[in-house]
Amino acid sequence: MRRSVENQATSKIDIHGVAARARVSIATVSRTINHVATVDSRLAQRVWKAVADLGYFPNTQARALVSGKSKLLGLIVSEITNPFFRNSSRSSSG
Repeated sequence: MRRSVENQATSKIDIHGVAARARVSIATVSRTINHVATVDSRLAQRVWKAVADLGYFPNTQARALVSGKSKLLGLIVSEITNPFFRNSSRSSSG
């Protein structure tokens, strides 16, 4: 059984909820959010209105899983006691 759009307001909104609210396919929502130029402007307006009404924002973790890119940067510090890596608010005199 499908949940109604009103019931989704209290739960996490996803691309399926936006598609139902805008009365378009999930693919149209995806293409609109990703700014694909071939989306009809009237459909895109409906999608953006549904996005605004529902307060939807893309799940960055899900997007990272699909694309394989997280846009995160990691730093490995070999020795935390080395004065070069210390917090700048401390004195470097030891």
